[in-house]
Amino acid sequence: MNELSFQEQLTRILNAQVQLSGDLLALLKQEYEILSTARLENLENVVEQKKPIMVDLEDLGQAWELLLKNRGVALSAEGIGRFLNEFDEVNGTQLLAAWTSLLEKASECLQKNTINGSVIAMRNQTTQHLLALLRGQKPEDRLYNHLGGESNLSAGGKSLAKA
Repeated sequence: MNELSFQEQLTRILNAQVQLSGDLLALLKQEYEILSTARLENLENVVEQKKPIMVDLEDLGQAWELLLKNRGVALSAEGIGRFLNEFDEVNGTQLLAAWTSLLEKASECLQKNTINGSVIAMRNQTTQHLLALLRGQKPEDRLYNHLGGESNLSAGGKSLAKA
């Protein structure tokens, strides 16, 4: 028989998601360390490692949803939790524990990603501030043009780069 049973499919997909989420979390922690120490030479490597994990997680998520949807499971945290609890009781599995672990890792990944995004935004803001000073402009002299892009107006200041 080539086709995996429903239980085997659930188990494989869920275990793969838990593993990949753990891998992603480790990379997000590594990314934070790189960002917080300003040693950015390894950042590109970490970002490149995250890309296939994100693609795999997306693919697994779609397969998971399709599998559950075909069984009539409500695709909400409560619906999936209820289904897995009942499934575990009937089949002697521990899928609910794996699902709970996945939710915890996903939440932690979201938190770490938000923190990393904030660090990047702060660094970008600082860089823009310094560039404005080098151009002899006040950082608050930024305006938006008709295309929505930024344009900096110099208040007659002399650029430090020309000084």
